[in-house]
Amino acid sequence: MKRESNLLACVLVAFCSAGSVGSATTIEEFDKKTSTEREEITDSAIKKIGDAYLLENPDQRKADCIKRLFTAANPDASSMGEELVSDAVAKLRSDPTKYHVEGIIFGVISRECP
Repeated sequence: MKRESNLLACVLVAFCSAGSVGSATTIEEFDKKTSTEREEITDSAIKKIGDAYLLENPDQRKADCIKRLFTAANPDASSMGEELVSDAVAKLRSDPTKYHVEGIIFGVISRECP
């Protein structure tokens, strides 16, 4: 539990110290973005979370898992990670100002890449 708390703190520092693309984005804000902006937000979040995992505990296995999770089988398809994040966002749309896309991505990664 302490390790997850440390990692979460690293991730939050990374988001707070970044520019507007990297800052925490509510679902409501995310929905107002263009598809290019949404892609930038999710790509930035995935990279920062992956980097935080490597800083906290250099674990190449986990880094490889994150990469596989968010790499599509072909350019026209969504990755498994993108589909899981999309499903989670859809379920949490009932309160779009409360939940942050980056937190959802973190949750998906934590669950899929233990």
